[in-house]
Amino acid sequence: MKITKYLSLAPALAVLATTPLMAQDERGTAEDKKPQAEELPLPTYVRAPIGAKAIITNKDKQRLGVVRDHVIDRRAGKVLFVAVGSDDKKDEPARLVPYDRFTWNDVEQRLVLPMTMAMFTALPEYDPKKLPSIPGRVTDGKPEASDVEDVTVGRDKPAGEVRNASARMNHTTLAASNLLGSEVMAVRDRFATTRGLILEPNQGTIAFVIAASDANKDDPYIIPWRAMTWQVPEKKDMPGHFALTLTKDDLAKAPTLKRADIEHLNKDRKAVEGIFGFYKLIQPIAKDKSDANG
Repeated sequence: MKITKYLSLAPALAVLATTPLMAQDERGTAEDKKPQAEELPLPTYVRAPIGAKAIITNKDKQRLGVVRDHVIDRRAGKVLFVAVGSDDKKDEPARLVPYDRFTWNDVEQRLVLPMTMAMFTALPEYDPKKLPSIPGRVTDGKPEASDVEDVTVGRDKPAGEVRNASARMNHTTLAASNLLGSEVMAVRDRFATTRGLILEPNQGTIAFVIAASDANKDDPYIIPWRAMTWQVPEKKDMPGHFALTLTKDDLAKAPTLKRADIEHLNKDRKAVEGIFGFYKLIQPIAKDKSDANG
């Protein structure tokens, strides 16, 4: 079995621009030393696209299928793979597509997969019971086996060489579909139930979880992924759950979404900062996709 590590993260290269000293006057040198106030871009937030409306096409507008699921790194909230399959042929297996092969069309608010149909159909089939693990990851005190076959279509690898993914049940990744309806637990108490996921598509990360309780069905809570940990079930047939380190009293004034509307998150920096601030987290800054993957 060929063993590869999917997440081969290349370190970002710092490009230093040097200017001859003689070309700088004293004023320019002094100004260069002053800290520059930078207006940082707001991330783009969308509901994690799953279902018939989440259509995937290639650059030639050829329809490849719809999003059936996401495979997520449970610690970082990173979307590693997207399961893309037919929306009308339910028995036809979905294909497991590495997230970094997509581009995000901000105008049309959807993912685009620059692959031909032949390349797409050569990808491994998605099996929600056998999620690909992250090689080398240590989970719950035990090293995870690097037992995932090559599931990528590299820029220099012909699509026909892609093998089917085969991995045991593991604790490093989660299927997004299994998270919906899961419990969000405060310290010693049930707090809410997961209703949806909010994706930052340029970084490929799940930024927030939408969770509702009996008391706030119309205006659900919005909780940063990084504020919670996913508790792996002790037994295979038991459900997992999200856990917060706050009590229900601490969460009495937790941020909520008015009528579950996320549009204002893309327009109001203070609203986003307020959410992260409540959970004592620093707001992540949006980066180019190449930086996010690097």
